[in-house]
Amino acid sequence: MNFLELVKVESEKVTNKILIYAGISGVANASILAIINGAAGSVEYGDLNTQYLILFVIALSLNIYTQRYLFDFSSDIIERIVHKIRIRLTEKIRKAELVDIDEIGKAQIYNRMTQQTTEISQSSGAIIAALQSAIMVTFAIFYLASLSIYAFVLTIVIVVIGLGIYLNKEKFIVQFIHLTNKSEVRLFRALSNLLDGFKEVKLNKDRSDDLATHINGIALEVKESRIKTDQLYNWNYIFAQSFFYVLVAVMVFVLPKFVEHNAENVTEIAAVILFIIGPLSTVVSGFPAYTRADIAVKDVHDLEKKLDKLNGRPDDYDPALSKNMTSFDKIRMEQVSFSYYDTFKDSLFNIGPISLEIQRGETLFIVGGNGSGKSTLLKLLTGLYRPESGRIRVGNNTVKQESTQEYRQLFSAIFSDFHLFDRLYGIRKWEQERVDELIAQMGLSDKTSFKNGEFTNLNLSTGQRKRIAMIISLLENRPVCIFDEWAADQDPEFRKYFYYELIPSLKQAGKTLIIVSHDDQYFNTADRIIKLEYGNVVPFES
Repeated sequence: MNFLELVKVESEKVTNKILIYAGISGVANASILAIINGAAGSVEYGDLNTQYLILFVIALSLNIYTQRYLFDFSSDIIERIVHKIRIRLTEKIRKAELVDIDEIGKAQIYNRMTQQTTEISQSSGAIIAALQSAIMVTFAIFYLASLSIYAFVLTIVIVVIGLGIYLNKEKFIVQFIHLTNKSEVRLFRALSNLLDGFKEVKLNKDRSDDLATHINGIALEVKESRIKTDQLYNWNYIFAQSFFYVLVAVMVFVLPKFVEHNAENVTEIAAVILFIIGPLSTVVSGFPAYTRADIAVKDVHDLEKKLDKLNGRPDDYDPALSKNMTSFDKIRMEQVSFSYYDTFKDSLFNIGPISLEIQRGETLFIVGGNGSGKSTLLKLLTGLYRPESGRIRVGNNTVKQESTQEYRQLFSAIFSDFHLFDRLYGIRKWEQERVDELIAQMGLSDKTSFKNGEFTNLNLSTGQRKRIAMIISLLENRPVCIFDEWAADQDPEFRKYFYYELIPSLKQAGKTLIIVSHDDQYFNTADRIIKLEYGNVVPFES
């Protein structure tokens, strides 16, 4: 899909309207030229015709009105299109699976949804100006034909040759734009490493230096690609301008020598050529904007196609099925397995086959070393990853693709790499008193508060941020709670509170608790403990 196809597909019946107003504006511009030439001729013969003045005012007013309407209307249309794209991509991302988003990459998604859509938006003004100028030049050239058919033909030939050379060079420039876009995605990924891994960067000077060198290298690629692209565009623009001036010189110096008739109205012909140089320059300037917008549209469309290929969640949602699942007596993983793959589809890590039964209301601890598969097991258990083989059953219900979202509603999870929201998204009913009570319960009354629907401060330590996440989890009030190393960043007081007060109170409330922990001194608070090694459940020895 290119830029013009995007406008046609996303905004039906507007293309004709844009062309009509651009045509009227172009006619008005050409009319101004003809009126001025006519008025100049009347002055030459000592006759100042007020009709020319009236016609000039009408043509100028029409030109101003149509241009303003054209730019305002087209800007509104493009912004509506960009808005629709962003909303549509957001919906498709929501329906995608976690493993698919990981495969596409956050850097590419951010680039397409922000920078590339902004490129489409910012380029629209230059494209519309080029369109309006192209139509104006067309009418002006036909006016030129009324003055001299020879000048008309010569102008067409020279303009076609000049634009042909320009467009041929444009194809070469496109390569640099693609290279720049790829480098910018890599730059965003590298900057994400700097920000997301800031603690680790600060702790290791060599890592900081290596990362800075890597970022500087990519930034240099972006800079050089952009400079090269701009230089090529600048040269193209200078070439086009020079070509237009050559056109004027041909009309003044060459054509009268060969066509006697043109010697009489060479001034009018030169005026027409000089008049269209500005609009022709605008047309030429519109090509870079169109090329960038065109590439941006293709990149965004490519992301959309990738998302369309994913087996996303259907739109339907069955509240009755979700309610039925909440009355489960047990959750069973039956011979469930999953694998991570590299870009060559070679397996990097396998988990399973795992068979696991979780009773309603039990407190299950999961232990194991780093890389043993604990986090992957949690993602499979919560439905964030789909099993490659095996199945998950909730009571008598087998979790299928079409019932995954209903199944996920069972869980409230705080993962080790949790994201903390500043608002209670998804929690429809909450009371201010209850939120304030939980903030006090988590020892955060002097750190943050909840006002106007949001937490006033999230600039807290990791342990304190986990307590905010716990507040949100408790307000969600789901039947199954998953806490992945929640106590790891807590001080001794809150670690003890978690195991000896919070877990028993949740268990008493009927919650099923699944907890990843390395705190062996608190293993006595679990009903059962399973251990993972290399993606498989092994006997746990206390």
